[in-house]
Amino acid sequence: MEVFVLNQYGIENYFPQSAMGNVLGRDLSQFFPLAEDISVPAPMSYPKSKNRQVAWQISLSRDLVGADLSEILLHIAARAQELQDT
Repeated sequence: MEVFVLNQYGIENYFPQSAMGNVLGRDLSQFFPLAEDISVPAPMSYPKSKNRQVAWQISLSRDLVGADLSEILLHIAARAQELQDT
């Protein structure tokens, strides 16, 4: 089993403003850019239950370029392919 530790506080800290705003249906510009080392600000009222909806709007090649999360996801995908091929 491999374990990965994200550089940012939580998965939500990687989400782009546009995706989170679309899912919540409001302008979140006052909260962005999000700090990398703290939780999403409480006044933003972002429920973790919305993560799936936000994730569907994210493009790995557009929104996560250069992020450690991108490297982790690509590693997992490659490893899954290796396991499938064996």
